[in-house]
Order: sequence, then structure tokens, then C-alpha cells
Amino acid sequence: MANPQVYNQVDTTYFVTVTDSNACINTDSITISVNSLPTVTVQGNDTICYGTSTQLIAIGALSYIWSPIDSLSNPAIPYPSANPDTNISYTVTGTDGNGCTDQDSITITVLPLPNVDAGNDTTICPGLSVQLNATGGSTYQWLTPINLSNFLIANPIATPDTLTTYVVSTTDTNGCINTDTMIVALYDSANADAGFNVSACYNQGVQLNASGGVSYSWEPSFFVNHPTLADPLAFPNDDMTLTVQVTDSNGCIDFDDVNITVFIANAGTDTIICNGDSIQKTIGGDPATTFSWSPTDGVSDPTIYNPILSPTTPTNYIVNIGNAAGCNYIDTVFVNVSNPIPTFDTILDPGCDGVVAEYTNTSNSEFDFVWNFSDGESSTQAEVEKIFDFGSSFSATLTVQDSLGCTNSITINGNADTFENYFDIYYPNVFTPNGDGENDQFIIEVPGRIYECTELIIYNRWGQVQFISTGNNLRWDGRNSVGGELPNGAYFFTLNVKMGSLAKVERFIYLNENNFSTCIISYHNGNDFSTTN
Repeated sequence: MANPQVYNQVDTTYFVTVTDSNACINTDSITISVNSLPTVTVQGNDTICYGTSTQLIAIGALSYIWSPIDSLSNPAIPYPSANPDTNISYTVTGTDGNGCTDQDSITITVLPLPNVDAGNDTTICPGLSVQLNATGGSTYQWLTPINLSNFLIANPIATPDTLTTYVVSTTDTNGCINTDTMIVALYDSANADAGFNVSACYNQGVQLNASGGVSYSWEPSFFVNHPTLADPLAFPNDDMTLTVQVTDSNGCIDFDDVNITVFIANAGTDTIICNGDSIQKTIGGDPATTFSWSPTDGVSDPTIYNPILSPTTPTNYIVNIGNAAGCNYIDTVFVNVSNPIPTFDTILDPGCDGVVAEYTNTSNSEFDFVWNFSDGESSTQAEVEKIFDFGSSFSATLTVQDSLGCTNSITINGNADTFENYFDIYYPNVFTPNGDGENDQFIIEVPGRIYECTELIIYNRWGQVQFISTGNNLRWDGRNSVGGELPNGAYFFTLNVKMGSLAKVERFIYLNENNFSTCIISYHNGNDFSTTN
């Protein structure tokens, strides 16, 4: 045959003999050289995530043709980009410079993406938060990290201040990534209105009027009769601010305040004054137009706002106060009256130098005090002893002061009698010193403290001193100074009072077993004078 096909594995020389029609024969030869085939190899990632691409790389030839051409960026280049959406095998045919070809193939596995879910779109009230909740992956990243508590967790807290689209990216265990979005929208802000500020009378109801929502809550609720109504009655007892919480149809909350001015007046704080003093009290608080004080005793004008109060005893004043709007308010003020009472005891006794006055302060021990005497002297001692001349007039004033500085005084006037009147004493005329227990002693009792300067001297008929007694023991038992019994007979005694000048009483006595007979001889008090009987 003239044109056979040959398939050689090695270089070969073929000879051909040709016979023509004339039967002429000729011979020729041809040598066929066999070139080596190219070694074509495909490289690249054989596993990809859905929606991604991989770079295919063919080597070992000069030109290449890829098949199939689906999802290839260019099937006639050695390194096309493949992004199939299903599993697929690609074959590449490579041709070298001799036109020899070789093939290789690669199977690409397409992994599904994670089924990420960012959650449902939602709407919240302004200023509130919402928790996002992404699912479907192993790790998460929020690509819109605006106002998120943590953008690297599945369930962060979002607090947007405007409509926001949040995008979350999740990666599964194969490293495939997918995203999803959710929208957080904002409701219009709730618009609470507590109404106009109002004025009220004390403890009288005043109408409130809130608006802007579908439910209401008033605080403090104690002063509102129905705190869940839009228009309850408030009963304030002082100026106050009430706050209403308003919830609209979307559940959004807003707050507003209403100020309530309550007519309140006050008569001031309780006080204390000294007896005889006054105090002016002025009504304070809100403006008022009418005033009525009671009781009216000690009130300079019970119809004015600032009368002068002059009570003489502790008094609780009640004042009824009214304003131009017809509100009335009653307040009280207690005015205590401090009146420290001075008290003292006085004892007057005749003494050797005059009348002895003993003053003792018996007032409240907490009081300060001072004594003032008519002789110009003063003292702060609780017990004071003063001596005044016989026959003189005198006075003592005790002034006390309490812790508030209030003072009070008491004065007592005294008149000292003459010495002669004080010394009008009794002399016993019966004396029987016989030991029977009756009238066994001759006793002279002098008034007051005159005994301090008095002595009793007993004489016999010859003027010899038999017995002397002094002080507050002016008595004789019929014995002499050494205790010996004296005989019956005539005796006389002198009673001497030493007060600057000598005052003396002399009497004769006659002693027998049962009786003394006496007679007054003379009495001396500076100037001598005599009486007889």
C-alpha cells in the first residue's frame, strides 16, 4: 500500500519498493524518529467552599486546553481560576514543541457553606437594648460592630441609636465562611406629658392630667388616689414633684414631671421667753392674706401676720391662715414662759452684836443666784449670815437666773426689835434642890444666841462668888463651883450680858430647903436705870 500508518515506539527506517506500469522497479527509504511525550501535571486545591474559587496550575507542556470549560476563567491557559458550584473533574491536555500531547486531571470537591442565621429583624424602643442571636457556625464575627457589647460572640447586646443593619460572618469546622444580616429598627420615642404645673390647697385633691401613652404609673403613689390612671387626684401635703411613667402602644416608656405648689404657711418654731418678755412671730411660707390667732390673750393684734406675743403662762397659739385662692392652713406655735421662782428661809435671832439673820436659798439648785442686802453687801453663798443692829430695819433680796437667762427676785423686809424687848426673860422663883427630880435646878433661858456672851454669877451674903455658869448652860443646882452643897441663907445673882457695854441684871435670892424668894435690884444696858417691886 502506498500510504500505510505506522505506530512506532522507537526510531525506525522504512524502505519502499515501487513498480511502475512498465514493470520497472525502484527502491527508497524513510527514517521515522519517535519523540518523547510531554509529562503534563495539574496542581491546585482540590477542595473549596461553595462560592469560592481555586487556582488550577498545569505544567509540563507549552500549550494547554482544559475541559470542560465550565466555571473556568480561561480554558486555554495553564493556570485558570475555577469556581464551580458542584463537584467537578477538569482534564488538561498539554502540547509540547513537537506537537506531542499529554493529559492530567483534577477533581474539585465543593463544600457547602455554613447555614448562618443572624436572627429576625426587630424593632426596639429608643435607648433600649436587644440581644442578637446568630446560629449555624462555629465562630462568629459581627462585621457591623456599632454599639455592640462584643462583636466576636454569637449573642452580643446591641444598643443602636438609629436603624442599623448588622452583618454576621460565621466559619464552620471546614473553614467555610458565610454571612447573614439582620436589621434593628427603632420605634418613635414615647412622648410623656404630665400636664401643667398646678397649685393646690393643703391635703385637698388636685386633678392631674397626663397624656402620650396607653398606660400610666405615678410616683410617689402615696399621694395619688389611683396611680395607674392618666388623670388621678393628688393629695399633696407639701410642695412636691410627681413623676408619671407613660407607656405607648409599642411598649416604649417615657417620663415627665409635674410640680405641685401647696399653700403652706408656718407660724415659726416653738420658742421660750422669760416671764414679762415678748416675742414677735412672723408667718412664713407662701403668701397669705388672712390671719387669725387664738387665744388672743397676750397677742398684740390677732389679725396680722407678725403680732407680738406676750403670754404670762406657757401658751400654745393656733393661727388660721388663708390665701387669695381660698386655701386655709392651720399651724401652731408653742411659746413657753420661763419664770424661775426664788425661795428662801429666814431665821432671826438676837445675838451679842445685834440681830443675827440666817438666810438659806431653797430655790432650784440648777439656778444661778445672788443675794443683795440693804447694807450694800452681796453674796453668792447658799447660806448667808448677817448681823443687824437692834432696833433697825433691813431687807434681803434673792435673785435667781435659770439656764435661759431668765431672772426673778424676791425681797423680804425685816425689823430688829430693841434689845430690851428681846431680853424680857423669865426668872424662876421656885427652886428646891432636894434631889426629887422636880425643880432641882435654877435655870435661866436667854433668847436666841445671847447666851454666847452671857454669864450667871451666884454670890453669898458677903459678896463672895459661889458659882459661875456661862454659855448655853445658865443653871445652878445649889452647889458651889467645886460641887459642895451650900447652906441655906440669903444669896443673890447677877446675869451679865457683854455686848460692847455691859448689861447686867441683879437679884437677891433667899435659899432655904424648898424655895427661893427673888427681887429685882437693877438692870443695866449701857446707861444705868433701876426698877423695884
